Amino acid sequence: MVQQIEKKYGDQLTFTWIDIAVYQESEGEQLNKTAADMKVQTAPALVLFDGKQKLVQTWMGELNQAEVTKVIEQVVK
Repeated sequence: MVQQIEKKYGDQLTFTWIDIAVYQESEGEQLNKTAADMKVQTAPALVLFDGKQKLVQTWMGELNQAEVTKVIEQVVK
């Protein structure tokens, strides 16, 4: 689902993917710090920032595409 959202809004938003399963153990500490800074407590998670790098919304667990799209639409307007 996130890939569909990225395809639709990729020209208006920057998407950065972090997959904790593929990083080396030495990077784990930094990933945990980044997750804590973003208040991410579980995977999967989606974190949305606006153009001024202000946190807009964090979703954790299963995503609702309509809800995510609604919030993104508000950001890109």
